[in-house]
Amino acid sequence: MNIENENTLKKALEKGINLFCGAGFSVEAKNFEDRKLPCGDGLLLVLKERFNSISEYGDLIKACTFLQLTENEAFHSFITEYFKVKSFEDCYNELLKLPLKNIFTTNVDNLWFKIFSNAESRSLNNIANNGSVYGKNRHSGIIDYYALHGCVENPKAAYIFSKIDLATAFIDGANSWESLSKETESFPIIFWGWNFADPAPLQAMYKKKNNINNNQNKWFLLYGDNVKKEDEDILRALGFNIIKGSTKEFLEYIKKFNIENKKEKSDSYSFDIDDKKYCIPNKKDIVSVPIDIFFSEYSTRWSHIYSNSIVKTHHYRYVSNIIDSGRNCFVIGIRGCGKTTLMMQLLKDFDSKRKKHFLIEPTVFDVKEYLRVIGNNNVLLFVDGAFQDSNALSLLLQHKNIQLVAFERDFDYESQFHKIELYGLKIIDITEISKSDAQEILNSIPKFLLQKKTGTKPIEFDPSIPNLFAGNVKSINFKFFNKFYLEDKDAAEVFLLVCYVHSCGVPCSFDMVYSFLGDDKYSWQDMLDIVERSGNLIKTDASAFKAYDILQDYYSCRSRFFAEKILEKLGNYNGDILGKVLKRFVRKVAISKICNYVKFKKRCIDADLIYKTFKNVSEGIEFYNLWLEKDGNEYVYQQEALYLSKNKKYQDAFLCIDMAKSISSYNPFAVQSTYAQIWFDSNYDKNDKEVLKKALELLEECCCNDKKTRGIHFIHYVIRVCKFFTKYGFSESKSIIDSALRYINIGLNPENFELSNYHKNLLKKYKDKFVKIKDGVDLN
Repeated sequence: MNIENENTLKKALEKGINLFCGAGFSVEAKNFEDRKLPCGDGLLLVLKERFNSISEYGDLIKACTFLQLTENEAFHSFITEYFKVKSFEDCYNELLKLPLKNIFTTNVDNLWFKIFSNAESRSLNNIANNGSVYGKNRHSGIIDYYALHGCVENPKAAYIFSKIDLATAFIDGANSWESLSKETESFPIIFWGWNFADPAPLQAMYKKKNNINNNQNKWFLLYGDNVKKEDEDILRALGFNIIKGSTKEFLEYIKKFNIENKKEKSDSYSFDIDDKKYCIPNKKDIVSVPIDIFFSEYSTRWSHIYSNSIVKTHHYRYVSNIIDSGRNCFVIGIRGCGKTTLMMQLLKDFDSKRKKHFLIEPTVFDVKEYLRVIGNNNVLLFVDGAFQDSNALSLLLQHKNIQLVAFERDFDYESQFHKIELYGLKIIDITEISKSDAQEILNSIPKFLLQKKTGTKPIEFDPSIPNLFAGNVKSINFKFFNKFYLEDKDAAEVFLLVCYVHSCGVPCSFDMVYSFLGDDKYSWQDMLDIVERSGNLIKTDASAFKAYDILQDYYSCRSRFFAEKILEKLGNYNGDILGKVLKRFVRKVAISKICNYVKFKKRCIDADLIYKTFKNVSEGIEFYNLWLEKDGNEYVYQQEALYLSKNKKYQDAFLCIDMAKSISSYNPFAVQSTYAQIWFDSNYDKNDKEVLKKALELLEECCCNDKKTRGIHFIHYVIRVCKFFTKYGFSESKSIIDSALRYINIGLNPENFELSNYHKNLLKKYKDKFVKIKDGVDLN
């Protein structure tokens, strides 16, 4: 058998599950003629044996429709007798050991009644006869049974087989379908032996008010080798997990599950201490925020999570299944792909025996305090921004009572994966979404935010949420900033300061604001007033109080992604204003006042941001020179070299990267890689083949010898090998193409977890190119 998200299914089988049974469920039972109960075409053949009037019919529903219209009494009597169960496979009795909640079925047989005749402490409540049992009369041993198409146990009632009956079934059986609707929306359910021919269940499950897609715990049993691709595609698009196998195989699986589930579980999940600060807020305590804020500001609020307004992508089911396996896992992805949103959804909705907690960018101090609070209790801990402090992450991973689900951007993960490699975490890249994910997301976006023409076509080239938004959501140019700047220049510049600092991964302290504004012009009360005039564009970062020694206010943007988007847009359209803020920051804010400067300095002079901000190269060079006066480290020289390279100032770029190489001590391979890239790029148009080969040799050294971040070097190497081939042809490139393919294969190895899916997909594209190049030459 093949079961998608099997660990989550096992948890559902252990805690409580609904069943929806179609004809395929009963195929291992026999009637009083000692024949197995038929389904679909099998039933049509049986009817043809008994009723000559339909001998030429090829459609079961049409045959039943005709018989009900012409020979209804005989047809009804035949069905009543034919679908009475005499015997069944013993493995059906294993179902009695499951914590069944409700049974819905379109079958008319009485197989379930025969199964429950063997039950000692459980009973089947036939809704058609008794209605639902509530209150004092209801106990855990009663399972409600909904015979949606009639049942031989109620022979006076009609059977639903004809087109007319099927068309009206949803209206006539409103209460039963309403129960199905509620159960499929909220609780685990298995669809077993049913197909899509009957419209009523679909009407019940997918009526407008229902939110079935929010239930990620839905399984559909498809029959093994005969599975049609279109059925599988539709089920996945509807959010079902698929089970492939026969009814008998699944019954045997349940038998095995029951045996294993009898084993005693030793874990203790009691929790008696005050852990409120690590838990999600209560619904009654949160502020309601319109859903359009999520799409326009890239910021997820708890009110969005509680309202189920944000689509759960297929990654929710996959990550849930890994958590249910008991493994620690690491969720990675590009900026804006929904990592934090997924974490918040799991915190609210994931059903866990362990107490659920979360930490945001914890330091070692935070982790030690957390460990003191939880003691030996078993917890499920979600950590966002897990590489804020890799030592803190390692400390968490050393504690067996903590099951860890870590979240981080793919770039930070790839550059620091070597620090946690030995812990054996399951790596899950959620960058790419499915087409059905994309359509659901589009359906959830307020109409006024969408462009005139929308669709999922953008994800054919880049299947990510940011790309989907770029192709469908109206461009957000942050036009408010121009008006903000004209009305309140000081507050607008402080807002940009906070965005800049937050984009570098650290909070902005009041000390930094104080230095930036200058006490020669403002009192500290004036400065607080300026900060407050930014309103809700920035927020006080309460978590930073614990992380830093100095007791003061700390500020951050609504989200780091929002901060980066602000800088990106202003770099493109208001570079003069942003450039002024950046140069003022570097002149006035001392290194000693910058929170976590070790982390900050790796991002604060990023060549991409500076390239967008300073269109005038001399101004960009001035900015880097100001940083060199403040801190002449290799990062500044490296990023200045990249900035100059982007502006095609290759000779100056080479001088900068050469300086970075000469002073580098922390990570020489990172600088050597940039050095080789610029050396190659600066000489590419000069027709000096030997120089290009030497640059490629340096890049290959990084691929071969850098044990920490070699995967990133693979990308730079194969890109330039391809350029070398374009310039000099196959005869000159054969050996380096072979070398590139070797590193590509290392990068694409399924057991290699150091690269994100984005970079693996890039390597696949280059592998295809190189293979075609070699095949083309060999054919000649």
